[in-house]
Amino acid sequence: MKSGVVWSAVLGAILAAHVQTAAARPATVRPAPAARFLEGPCLLPAQDVAMRCGVVLVPERRDGRSDRMISLAVQVLLASRQPAHADPVMLLGGGPGQILTDKAQGLSRSSGLRDRDIILLDQRGVGLSRPALVCDGMEVDERIHGFMSPDERKRVLAACADRYGRETDLSAYSTAENAADVIEVVRALGYKQWNVLGVSYGTRLGLNIMRLKPEGLRAVILDSPYPPTVNGFDAKPTLFFDQLDRLIAGCAADAECARAYPDLKQRVVAALSRLAAHTVQAQLTSRRTPGPPQTATVSARLVLGHLQSAMYDHQALRRIPAALDSLSKDDYAGYFTLLDGPRDPSSRPPPPGGFAHGMQLSVQCNDEQGWGGTPQATVSDWPRDVLGAFKYSYGREDCQTWRVDAAAPALHAPVVSDLPVLVLVGEYDPVTPPVVARGLLPDLKNARLVVMPGAGHVVTGVPCGQALASQFMTDPAKPLDDHCVAQVGRDFHFQTSP
Repeated sequence: MKSGVVWSAVLGAILAAHVQTAAARPATVRPAPAARFLEGPCLLPAQDVAMRCGVVLVPERRDGRSDRMISLAVQVLLASRQPAHADPVMLLGGGPGQILTDKAQGLSRSSGLRDRDIILLDQRGVGLSRPALVCDGMEVDERIHGFMSPDERKRVLAACADRYGRETDLSAYSTAENAADVIEVVRALGYKQWNVLGVSYGTRLGLNIMRLKPEGLRAVILDSPYPPTVNGFDAKPTLFFDQLDRLIAGCAADAECARAYPDLKQRVVAALSRLAAHTVQAQLTSRRTPGPPQTATVSARLVLGHLQSAMYDHQALRRIPAALDSLSKDDYAGYFTLLDGPRDPSSRPPPPGGFAHGMQLSVQCNDEQGWGGTPQATVSDWPRDVLGAFKYSYGREDCQTWRVDAAAPALHAPVVSDLPVLVLVGEYDPVTPPVVARGLLPDLKNARLVVMPGAGHVVTGVPCGQALASQFMTDPAKPLDDHCVAQVGRDFHFQTSP
């Protein structure tokens, strides 16, 4: 048998033993035993990387309503550069629902943090952790096949909720439980002092870990922060249009871009209003499954959804004014081609099940339902038909099907801390923009903010962001040498020619 099969069988036996024992006991609140790291083979090994792999068993719920145990998949990339520091970096992924245990190879090529162990954790419900709340039928190529109808989406989500709900408490897959998991994993691995690098949703998780004031937490990097004071259901459409305005204004302030694409917003509004009134047919190429162009239905929703995705990407941002110019001329093939950028012949579509939609819904519905959040921006002059065409990937209507408990109101309060914190955010980030990051600073007494010019989502994805993260981790109290930030700004230009 392959080692992965053996390890899965062993893990299954361990979990079964815990569940059977729990069934014979009354569900009373009691302190959980200290979590242990159960070492095993690395199911997703990486070349030239020394790793420790295994699982940590934790309670599905810590409030005594269930004694069921779940497993958290852990990979530790051992420090490869000497002298090595004893305090690791716990990397907290985004989504929520992003797999991290398949990122070891890519991280091994990044030298910024390789003088420390890096802990990769598949959060509860994700990746190699068990159970993994993956919903079949959610991965759809909207560009070619269109969006699921509301009834079809409801059917897919209901089937997934029914599948997992028989043996899983969907309400237990929450930010609060997630934060407690992270602290237990660090303890189980035996580290005395540690650091956090949270990305996107991982920053919300990181902030909630800070709220718990765990022993040994030394420093925190919040990359593209999504704080608990922001309600994603309400804020994300508003923030997107606010950032789109910022990007168009950036083009207008760039002499070459302004000459190439005059009156850009006016023309984009007109094009989107036409699509909001009537969809059109066009020959488009799929980004997911390379092949010849296919006839597809172009809608304002499709155009805006792909535009938001492109604004995440640091390289695609440069091409967005050119893409919007194509859109204004009803050149839809040109619009999508510019957003996609050069195609790598060796690229492959992501494997099925690469994202845990069920975990995302449990977390988001727990976090966001039942409260209004804090407004972070205002939409001024985008017409109502265009605003109405924008749909985020999930919303309140999904929570009517994916029924989970709402988070305690205290979890929406600002996190107050004097820990050293580095806040990184991209100038044109469409989902966690600078206005959100700045809102953190009054409560984080020892925080520094860096806005990366011309960047989108996840600033540690660019060399300057990696350099700043490395400096900060080496000495969180030392002033940052941030000369690279100004250089990034000087080097950033919008594309105005093919």
